[in-house]
Amino acid sequence: MKLFTHSTTPFHNHLLLSIITLSALTKITHSYEYEIRYIDQPVDHFNYENHDEFKQKLLVNLKHWKEGSPIFFYTGNEGPIEGFADNTGFIFDIAEQFKAGIVFAEHRYYGTSLPFGAENSFKKENLGYLSIEQAMADFAKVIKGYKTDRVIAFGGSYGGMLAAYMRYTYPHLIHGAIAASAPIYLISGQPQEKSQTLNFFQAVTKDYTNFSPECSAKISAGFSTLLELAQNEKYEEFNKITKQCNPASINSMDKAMHVLEWARNGFVMMAMMDYPYKAEFMADLPAWPVNEACKRALNFNLNSAESVIAATSVMYGENKECHDAFVEYIHCADPTGCGNNLEATAWDYQACTQMILPGPKGYDMFFPDPWNITTLTDYCKTTYDVTPNPDWLAMKYGKMTETSRIIWSNGGLDPWGPGGVHTSDESKEIYALGIPMGAHHLDMRGANAEDPDDVVEIRKREVEIIGKWLE
Repeated sequence: MKLFTHSTTPFHNHLLLSIITLSALTKITHSYEYEIRYIDQPVDHFNYENHDEFKQKLLVNLKHWKEGSPIFFYTGNEGPIEGFADNTGFIFDIAEQFKAGIVFAEHRYYGTSLPFGAENSFKKENLGYLSIEQAMADFAKVIKGYKTDRVIAFGGSYGGMLAAYMRYTYPHLIHGAIAASAPIYLISGQPQEKSQTLNFFQAVTKDYTNFSPECSAKISAGFSTLLELAQNEKYEEFNKITKQCNPASINSMDKAMHVLEWARNGFVMMAMMDYPYKAEFMADLPAWPVNEACKRALNFNLNSAESVIAATSVMYGENKECHDAFVEYIHCADPTGCGNNLEATAWDYQACTQMILPGPKGYDMFFPDPWNITTLTDYCKTTYDVTPNPDWLAMKYGKMTETSRIIWSNGGLDPWGPGGVHTSDESKEIYALGIPMGAHHLDMRGANAEDPDDVVEIRKREVEIIGKWLE
């Protein structure tokens, strides 16, 4: 739980232009200090007849900033901005070295940056203002409010994609970008680099196989057993094994498939957040959660479906007597998971429009999944009356090699890693940095005594490159 204290002391700094205003100045008590600010943003940057505005949240730390110094700007992604600030300690760790100001900008339709308020923003008629282009225009307006031409964009995952897209789209505003775990090929539908042969769910499987081939084999066999129970309408046994709190409600193949997706989501989240220490980013997980899950799965016989649920208890809670898969997981347009809160609707909509997320393809340790572009389109038309555009990102941002000054980092443990950039072009100051023992944007997290040596070295390399950009 975050603790808040309030101050009425006005904040003055000549770096800021008048368009950026301060809320009743709010200090947040935790390891990273920042102040909450708001900026008025157009609901529609591209329609001059629409004069509606909303307040976008910013988290600002100018403790080390000096005139002429850079701004480190985090391009917010699919969630409340505080969660990303609290888990992107790398920016805070290096700010003093560069005398840099820090700005975290919340993405529209997430957190409290809601164009039509919490009650109305997610109505079908109001979701059309949720797009990558509108969000980047928000970021551009924020950046224009600072009197500096040396802004380095930082982002992880979707935020990493946005950091790179900002450099590509607004090179006069963004001097360089750090795009950590940014799967631009996997999500844009463009071919992955030739060195990358695994799709998303295969990469998840690899993480469990790396612990032990027996681990992924038992999980695979367990999923097969669960699927067979559902296909044979043995729902009582299915519900008992999966420990569902409302077993009577799981009485059809569709509902059983939801439970299987719920279980699969547990393995996905543990692979993404396979950090070397306990972390609470996106889930409350122990150190090396993949290893912990495998240890539990290996306690069961090969075809035991209990191995699946024992392993996912690392994600969903080991002390729970039962689970409600419909509360703990929401089926959506993203097969890799949308979360289970208000932000899930926003991400679901984005996955129905511009962000086409990868579905299962080829062998993995899970179960046959009917997801494809046809089923996605049917879902999106029914849910939001929109049709996915799988070609948009490739058409709009398909030539990222034509830009410059971007660091692409990818973790060897991150299932999104195969969908990222792995080729450097130092003539354009494009650097692809691999972190063999890194999970999802581990390099963007704050330094930790348990960090693998490779992420420590990559952070040093990133600091070196940033230093050259800012010379």
